[in-house]
Amino acid sequence: MPCGGGHGSELVRVNDWKCLDPYDSRQQTYVIPAISSDSAVLHASSVDRQGNVRIAGTYHWDRIMSRAAKNALVVAEEVSDENFADQPELTVVPYFMM
Repeated sequence: MPCGGGHGSELVRVNDWKCLDPYDSRQQTYVIPAISSDSAVLHASSVDRQGNVRIAGTYHWDRIMSRAAKNALVVAEEVSDENFADQPELTVVPYFMM
């Protein structure tokens, strides 16, 4: 991620940020590497026996966190006997992503 205003800061040296000119504009810009968290904890509405996860309501950040973290722990309100394959669009985190 590009970061403006890092010039002269010790953060650049401490975090080993790289400086480049991505737009060939003769202005050097520091770039910050992506953060990869060790784990994410998700609160789900339901899971099925295979491990597919459904989250009712706003789930945008849950989806992103589950993919960005190295591991994910899901706390579910219920284990459902419903066949999640009937409505795959409702599955926020499929079993093979866990």
